[in-house]
Amino acid sequence: MQRTVDTAGTPKTLAPYLIRFTLAYLALSAITALIFSLLEMDGSSGVSAVVLFSAGFIAVDKFIRDHKRPPEPREQLMLTLHSFSIMWVISLVTMVLLGYLLLDEATRVIVLSTLSEVGSIWLIGGFIVLSLITFGLLWLAYGWMARKHYATLCKAGKLEPVNEPPHK
Repeated sequence: MQRTVDTAGTPKTLAPYLIRFTLAYLALSAITALIFSLLEMDGSSGVSAVVLFSAGFIAVDKFIRDHKRPPEPREQLMLTLHSFSIMWVISLVTMVLLGYLLLDEATRVIVLSTLSEVGSIWLIGGFIVLSLITFGLLWLAYGWMARKHYATLCKAGKLEPVNEPPHK
């Protein structure tokens, strides 16, 4: 699949990197769930953060190798926003499917009534906090980590540095 770029070298589409993020996120989530299931352990938010950050890193590694540079600020924003949306869609679909596949009707009613008792303010507040953390992790993966990875690849001789230094 050939990448099309404009005269400034900016990719016209970020789809290949978003597809890579999606596949990496799904695979890493499934592997993590399988490991925790086999070891009969409960997952943690720390593990979820590592999965999310790793999926972002896998996508940005491909971007850097294709374009010989880290994402520019606009690309970083677009990658972050789209990956954020993809992560939420996957998470919500997974929760609904697992809820219907693994929980019986009585348990689903208990879960839904418990959620309604918690109060919408707490649920919205928790959703906002979780979203900010998630967005921040993706922003770091596509920004700070991308620049560090680019510098490492250049230093190791796997990439030729571009004449202009990577943006800060």
